[in-house]
Amino acid sequence: MAIVLDKSRVTVQRIFTAWVIFLATVFNQVDLRPSGRFLLHKMPKSFRDTSHGKTDLAIDATEFKVPVTLN
Repeated sequence: MAIVLDKSRVTVQRIFTAWVIFLATVFNQVDLRPSGRFLLHKMPKSFRDTSHGKTDLAIDATEFKVPVTLN
């Protein structure tokens, strides 16, 4: 990135670090939790019926199927 911007590596590093600190400060002030039982109304019935209905926050719903080999 320093080459693309024609700036020193240290300058780009300082700018990047300053932005990370600034964004962390801003996002720490934002409440990202859904209100009430929002997720309960949005989740599939099969998910609710398996006692996951007490879920208050879903951060990532990515699921990977990994084959397991037992030796």
